[in-house]
Amino acid sequence: ASPLEVGGRRYESVDALERDYREGAVTPQALKEAVAVALVDLLSKLR
Repeated sequence: ASPLEVGGRRYESVDALERDYREGAVTPQALKEAVAVALVDLLSKLR
């Protein structure tokens, strides 16, 4: 899996992203935007 960039930080693992989210270092809006970008990228490869 590719690293996910959220709010200017790169995450190699879900655990690290979850930790930062719980601690408030990642906002819900930043996570939503990053997931949307990742989904568009993934789906564009399926076309």
